[in-house]
Amino acid sequence: MKTQIISIMPERTKYLIHILAFIVSLAFLILARILYSFLLFHFLVETFAVVVAFSIFLFGWNTYENLNNGFFKVVGISFLFIGALTILHTATYYGM
Repeated sequence: MKTQIISIMPERTKYLIHILAFIVSLAFLILARILYSFLLFHFLVETFAVVVAFSIFLFGWNTYENLNNGFFKVVGISFLFIGALTILHTATYYGM
């Protein structure tokens, strides 16, 4: 039996919160680039890329049981390796 999640926030409010979070994140990245250095900006962007890659991995890994399709599992495992390579790239970047 599947459970339904009832949301108390209207859809428009959810979209506005997402847009606001995106704008604040973008402003933070631009501010980090202008005030501090390119290395900080590069580190923050690479960290965001790693979080996205690992999130895609978790999505692919957890949807396999529901769909019984190996495609998402292959894509998820691929993004796990992409995230690992991105971590290695960030760790070996000159100046960090």
